[in-house]
Amino acid sequence: MCPHPSGVLRQLAPLALALALLAPAASAATPGCAPAGAKLLRASALARVYSVGTALYGCAGASTTKLGALAGTSAAPATRITRYLLAGRYVAVDTVEMGVDTFSSTVTLIDLANGVRADSPAAPPLPRPESFRTVTQMALDADGIVAWIGRASAIGLPKPDYYVRALSASSSFATHITASRPTDLRLSGHQLSWRDGQNGPRTTTTIATGPLHSRRR
Repeated sequence: MCPHPSGVLRQLAPLALALALLAPAASAATPGCAPAGAKLLRASALARVYSVGTALYGCAGASTTKLGALAGTSAAPATRITRYLLAGRYVAVDTVEMGVDTFSSTVTLIDLANGVRADSPAAPPLPRPESFRTVTQMALDADGIVAWIGRASAIGLPKPDYYVRALSASSSFATHITASRPTDLRLSGHQLSWRDGQNGPRTTTTIATGPLHSRRR
């Protein structure tokens, strides 16, 4: 015998009420500073990274910072962001410029709470007209430290040069690796480490941090 429709509705009523109460709670559990309609790309307890069209933004509380473009700009050299990381209130971006037989990369560390930033080239420039500087790996710490492996090459040179570099709110670090390619970059607390080659020994160094001041290296 089939149950009466009114009885089924009475049985479903508590479930419907529970779902209605859970819906606003779920949305309230994920508050953010990204505007409605934006595409959320990264999130931390303190900040968000999102895109509107091809533009990339970061925000923390009431502060919003435009980070750059995700697609290459029409003006030469074409410029776009290829990497972005978020940790705490800090965001790190890798911005590349693509010209005729040239390619350069700049790493920028930004405090999204106030928009203050510092940046550094991925690797030192080479004295060659046809040169290429890229980031092969990047890591970010919530205390405001970004580290990366930079690669510099040029047409006519037998092999690329590699660099391990880091930028923090109060200091910078760089070392020139020539023996082999550095790999397995790790950043934990203020400890930065990497391997010399695929299975080589691990090198560790400590990076200082403090209030971020705008600067360019």
